[in-house]
Amino acid sequence: MKTFLTLVLFLFSAVAFSQPHVEADKLVADLKKYYNSNQYDALYNQLSEAYKKDATEAYITSFYKNNLRAPLGQITNAVFTSKTDNSYQYLVSFEKGNCDFNFVFTEDQHINGMQWSPSSAVRTAKKVLRDPKTIKSNNPKQTKLQLYIDSLAVTFLADAANSSLSIGIVDKDKTEQYFYGETKKGTGNLPSANSVYEIGSISKSFTGILLAHTVNEGKISLNDDIRRYLPGKYPNLEVKGKPVTVLSLANHTSGLPRLPENFGKQPGYKESDPYVGYSKTMIYEYLAKFKPSVTPGLTPEYSNFGMALVGIILENVYQQPLEKLLKEIITGPLKMTSTSYYKALLDARQLTSGYAGNEIPYWEFENFKAAGGINSNLNDMMLYLKNNIIETSRDIKLSHQSTITAGDYTAGLAWMINRIGKHDHIWHNGQTAGFTSFIGYSPALKKGIVILNNSNTQVDEIAVKMLRYMETF
Repeated sequence: MKTFLTLVLFLFSAVAFSQPHVEADKLVADLKKYYNSNQYDALYNQLSEAYKKDATEAYITSFYKNNLRAPLGQITNAVFTSKTDNSYQYLVSFEKGNCDFNFVFTEDQHINGMQWSPSSAVRTAKKVLRDPKTIKSNNPKQTKLQLYIDSLAVTFLADAANSSLSIGIVDKDKTEQYFYGETKKGTGNLPSANSVYEIGSISKSFTGILLAHTVNEGKISLNDDIRRYLPGKYPNLEVKGKPVTVLSLANHTSGLPRLPENFGKQPGYKESDPYVGYSKTMIYEYLAKFKPSVTPGLTPEYSNFGMALVGIILENVYQQPLEKLLKEIITGPLKMTSTSYYKALLDARQLTSGYAGNEIPYWEFENFKAAGGINSNLNDMMLYLKNNIIETSRDIKLSHQSTITAGDYTAGLAWMINRIGKHDHIWHNGQTAGFTSFIGYSPALKKGIVILNNSNTQVDEIAVKMLRYMETF
């Protein structure tokens, strides 16, 4: 199954037989040719039929467009680096950076699983491009924790592709904040607790709390068929009499794809701002034709589309925009004054610049805002973290309750639950084109972290190391 502690990971069952190296070379050469000529249908047709059942053409197209082409440009070269069992690894060079590409393939030369991740070779090479002594920070480097955080942060920012880190630590009643780098490259401006970042899919955790509030008010039941809250008729949204429920949307077991197949076909579609113009009408039209291939509620399959639907359902239930619900239910009571789906409502002077090689504009998520649209700063996210750790409301508490366990996957209402070190942790991460983020804590230890980053390099590895280290004291 998929893990969410990676940049982008799709791993499915490998085929247990030896593959000739020359065939792997041909697959990668074809991928380069199709990618550089914008033949996204041909890229999709490189996948095996088994893989296609788990990844729609729209999702694969969006991935290549938004996660690779937009930040990295054309592929310039691809070199074989290693083979492990049936998995081949290539170093793929783009105009603006490199990635490690791991994949397995079938006897008839179709990709049966693949993983794209930031290249470790590139990260090592780029560290020499920025002298660690030039990295600005407010960290006094006096305690063991401060020294450990500094070592991780400086290593991360030694890669010139990265720009800044804002790090918050909660240890019971004690809090600490550390800032590194610059909010916009070349300015030398150290971030502060007021610097605003896109937090991406951490937005889903807010949606989970909003849903919990709706449940606690008796306006909705988690086991309700979602068709109760949508206009129109959707006869296919069930399998063997089992409907897509509100809960299955909230814990990623609905059977809905990560993105709908008509995504990217909205008028005026822009790769640089992909969610703009994808209307509720298009959402409803897609749902009217869609039929899940698996029984809802059983099989985890991460879906931005499903979480976006939770937000739309909440708006339909309350007949109010999600921004108003966010303010009334979460950000207002918690005094989070710099958290919003709309950057126009925030202080423009505090906006950090996002990067994926070059500077990347903020995204407007529109009808997908429940899945990834929130902008916030460290001050607000520390308030959010502390209130989640001590569960200051029954809504927050309900959002943390486990709703599905399947193998190593456990989730509440949007929140992920995993063993990190010796303790269970409740967490979520986030990524947009130019930002990544992480929030997580141990309920038993009452310790947690927030990391905000204005580049598209994942901070999950740093976060897990910090959480493990914090268990030792």
